[in-house]
Amino acid sequence: MKMTRILCLLVGILLVPVLAQACIINCSIAISGSDGTNVNVGIDDVKTVFVDDEGVTHFVFNIPATTGGESEITSLVLKAKEDPEVGIEFGVRAGSSDTEYTILSGAVTFAALENAVGYASAGITLTDREAVGATITGLFDGDKVHQAKYNGTPVFASLVNGFGITGGTLTTSEAEPSTGDELISGTLTSIESAFHFILSANDSASGTSTFMVTPIPEPATLVILGLGGLLLRKTK
Repeated sequence: MKMTRILCLLVGILLVPVLAQACIINCSIAISGSDGTNVNVGIDDVKTVFVDDEGVTHFVFNIPATTGGESEITSLVLKAKEDPEVGIEFGVRAGSSDTEYTILSGAVTFAALENAVGYASAGITLTDREAVGATITGLFDGDKVHQAKYNGTPVFASLVNGFGITGGTLTTSEAEPSTGDELISGTLTSIESAFHFILSANDSASGTSTFMVTPIPEPATLVILGLGGLLLRKTK
């Protein structure tokens, strides 16, 4: 019995990096800049993989040489989980002119969910690198910088207004809903994350996002769980 447990433990340890490196969830991010900077990264560009305390896998990408343009991409991370959950962490620096960026994750697809609730959050950090003022302008509806989408097109949440600073660094964030979860009507089969904004010349911006969905247990399941709770209390 002890030997069996040891073998199972070893197999589990070996499988974690293998599954992560195989990128069981679509592992890709595309960044395009109006100055001609374009980068597409995928499984072949993954430098490091780690799983955080909440079971979310972080795929840290090598930063490839950019194609054209003056802007720089300083960091790229895809966060994904089969529950499902998807998110992006990025860092960019604009070139000598204001630069429009589009940053898209690959869609996380999964077996159809008929009843689900969702939660999305995003944060942006803006740095004025030349102490002459810096701005980030959201290009989604309502001057929003980020969108969490599902099934390819429908928008679950548009988050974080564009803003400006004079000197220094400022971080702002937003969540939908602000507390708890929100019902997503209809059948759900995929989720994805997107940033779209204009960054002022020579300044830096970084961002992070999370979009997660959770199936709602069927009534029968709830009844069974409730009965289980009663039985547990009876046996005490």
